[in-house]
Amino acid sequence: MQTAIDARIRHHGLSVAAASDPRAGSVLGRLFLEKRISEPLCEAGEKFYKAHGKMIRATLGPRGLETVVPGASGDEASDDYVIWAIAAVGDYRVAKDRLSDDEWAAVRLTVLEDCEPLNLLMLKLGLICLARGYGLIRSTAP
Repeated sequence: MQTAIDARIRHHGLSVAAASDPRAGSVLGRLFLEKRISEPLCEAGEKFYKAHGKMIRATLGPRGLETVVPGASGDEASDDYVIWAIAAVGDYRVAKDRLSDDEWAAVRLTVLEDCEPLNLLMLKLGLICLARGYGLIRSTAP
């Protein structure tokens, strides 16, 4: 663990305390630790990352929705699995569909691909949309 902390300090210029935080292992977490995004925005990004992972497992896994055809080979998916998989894909699509094309590009780059944001403002706008959808921040009327 000390090697990872030393690498974070060396490569990202973090303090020992910040480098020791598990969130320092991702670009999103470092943006939070550097106070460039708020905690609700970081949490929204983390939730979206998890939703994306569930969607991938549901659609591309060994028993993914696209490969399960009940009765075709005798390998039927359980009702619970089908319900979980449909919910996983639906939750991801609802969240993703909240984002404009530019917000999606920024969120995809930073949250899913773990790359430094090219446009921090667009990333923040995308994370705000996600945070509102997840109920982490309130919408404000104009």
